[in-house]
Amino acid sequence: MSLAAVGTVALTLVHPSSTRQFSWPWILVLQGIWLAPLAALGLGLATQPNWRRPERGLLAGLILLAVTALVSAGLSPYAGASLPRVWPTLGGVAAYLWLHHWITQENQTSGRTGLITRALAGIGAVLTGVSLVGWIARPGAFSWSVRNDFPFGHSIQLAGAMLLLLPWLLHAAWGTRGWRRAGWLAAAATGTLVLLVTSSRSAALAAGIVAVTGTAWAVLRAGWSRRQQGLLVLAALAVLLVTVLANPRLRELAVRGTWSETARESNTQRSAMLEAGRLMGVDRPVTGWGPGTVPLVYPTLRHRLAAGVDNVLQLHSTPAQLWATLGLPGLTALALLLWAAARRGARLWRLTVPDSPALAAAAALAGYGLFALTDHQLDLPALNALLVVNAALLLAGGSAGSSSRGGPTFRLVAAGAVLLAGVIPLWPTLRDLAGRYRYHQTLILLANGRLAPALDRLASAARLAPHDPYYRHQAAGLLLSQHGATPGVAERAVLLDQAATELTASLAAGIFTEYAHFNLGWIALERADAAAANRHFRATLQESPHRRGAYFGLGLALRAAGREADAIRAFALEWLNDPAALTAPLWAWPAFAPLRPQVEAEANRMLDELAAGQPAAPYVRDLWRWWLHGGRPPAAGYNPETDRFVRTLAAVLDGSPLPAAAAPDPWDRLLRAWHAPEPGAAFLPFTPRQPGLAAALARRAARHPPPAVHDFLTSGIDEEPALLATERANRPGYGVLALHPDGPILIDLYVRQQNRLVSEFASTLFPPKGWIPAANLLTRLPPAP
Repeated sequence: MSLAAVGTVALTLVHPSSTRQFSWPWILVLQGIWLAPLAALGLGLATQPNWRRPERGLLAGLILLAVTALVSAGLSPYAGASLPRVWPTLGGVAAYLWLHHWITQENQTSGRTGLITRALAGIGAVLTGVSLVGWIARPGAFSWSVRNDFPFGHSIQLAGAMLLLLPWLLHAAWGTRGWRRAGWLAAAATGTLVLLVTSSRSAALAAGIVAVTGTAWAVLRAGWSRRQQGLLVLAALAVLLVTVLANPRLRELAVRGTWSETARESNTQRSAMLEAGRLMGVDRPVTGWGPGTVPLVYPTLRHRLAAGVDNVLQLHSTPAQLWATLGLPGLTALALLLWAAARRGARLWRLTVPDSPALAAAAALAGYGLFALTDHQLDLPALNALLVVNAALLLAGGSAGSSSRGGPTFRLVAAGAVLLAGVIPLWPTLRDLAGRYRYHQTLILLANGRLAPALDRLASAARLAPHDPYYRHQAAGLLLSQHGATPGVAERAVLLDQAATELTASLAAGIFTEYAHFNLGWIALERADAAAANRHFRATLQESPHRRGAYFGLGLALRAAGREADAIRAFALEWLNDPAALTAPLWAWPAFAPLRPQVEAEANRMLDELAAGQPAAPYVRDLWRWWLHGGRPPAAGYNPETDRFVRTLAAVLDGSPLPAAAAPDPWDRLLRAWHAPEPGAAFLPFTPRQPGLAAALARRAARHPPPAVHDFLTSGIDEEPALLATERANRPGYGVLALHPDGPILIDLYVRQQNRLVSEFASTLFPPKGWIPAANLLTRLPPAP
């Protein structure tokens, strides 16, 4: 267990640890961390007499949790992917049972509890220092605009760790005097700063609730003087005030009485995640989908959600996660564990003399428990271990019920159960690890420019782990990259056929199918197979209703099939999904320019149907009309940024000075440069590495000087090659979502052309893709053949 603890600390501090743990060879360390508690528990049960076990309710909850995880994984439609993901649950349960016995051995409880509490305080101090140094080392950190995510790679995970560790820094300060107390208090203050700069609303609220509860206990139960109680209340109020003011979203709520636009968008996404979790549990209430399956099932539910984005594959709620992955048995196990914790908490509340280790553990667990309502992080060894250790300190020692000794029969049965629990998922885990090792070899070969053997290694990885389509997707991505760089027609056709073979084979896994369908749709278009393209683009939209280019591809397929009216509707849906799509240079091409009036009319018709439920709809309609035809500009924006744009536009048209901007947006800087006396020089400050772009913008400004702001913004690329951006769509986050953080970024066959004036400076004037709920788009799809 000592080696597992060292491995956990090492794996945590290697930034970004939450994703690096799945790369080679770190995943071997990760697997060792999960296996160590099982090995220690099994060995201890087999060799040590009088094994001490928790009280019955708590033990029942732990056993139910472990058994349910194994059963759910084995019965999951994605068993091959789920069984290698049961280890956090098995390892966490085993770690608790071993730690309970270790702490509660006769004449050992006090000394071992002290050892653990000192270790927790030390770990908290180290993590706080490492995190603060990592945050400060980033440019602009002290502007409070950079969320601290060091060393986990995600600020929310850091917030969870600090909630579990901060009470132990305060506990260390409580038990010391003089300079040592000052040092621990400084560490606690620094830890609070680290927590605040994660900008996590839920963590700030959880810490505030725990602080208020602790203050209430001190005032109502502890025998402190009134002066001490008053000072504590003032300190708690000061902490709450600083917490609210330091968090941008909470500050906005406190000052303005409403959430900011960013916070509202986050709230909408969180509600979509909860709805996805509810639907997952409803679909399989008895066994759930199995551990680790949320990212696999989530895409299949997107078309049923009112919101959601392509790069969200999580539920951000531990109860929702248990309901979705383990069903009713998982929630029952959670209820048993919470009941044991609640009984112990009630005993602590009645105390008048503080049991400081138990109180610190209770504070840590209460804060993290509240935080877990809006996040799930127990697949990370550090968070899993901290939760287990705090639970053991709170519940071990008989406070939640007497710890009973297990006799020989119990130990024999228990050791066999532990052995069985470790054996069941072992084979699929070994195959998964073997596939990852082949992928590691692939990356080495690619680094040396050896594509052919790299593709062979990917094929071997796919055979070892047929449940994981990522290897075939990587092979297809590499082939598509070669296709884009190969001039010969025959060679390109061969590469396209090979990519199609890989993509088609990847569909057998039944997960992450959107990447395959999207690219197979474009391959089918290149092969002039309109029917196949139609099928693949529709399948794409079921998993990713907001995929940029999917409605456009469907329109091309429908047009190739002679369904002109349906093609117009599909093109209009592309505009609705991504309102900036109407600025694409292709709408000036001879093949598409005649269609634009019809697409505009259809898009506006559907927009009118949706206007009642979309606050941004009137602005979009007015912006489209102004962008395409000029005349009267929009009367108002739909958020602060577009409101500023409308005011700036009005000032230009009225000949008034441009409104002051404390922090100009990209479009604002562009318009100020265009409005400057010497626009040629004014474009250089924000395009220093793109002199060609600056010169093109200067020539454009000369052709369309003030007050011709409409012509300056909307007149296409003006025969300026520097204003034309051509790129293949890519998937920079797909590897992380698929638990393969290393390797080439997957690319699509779809090639996008953009006007750089819009894409780099004015894209935020349009609502982002996905602003309309998926169902409102999918119900308006042209009928399938």
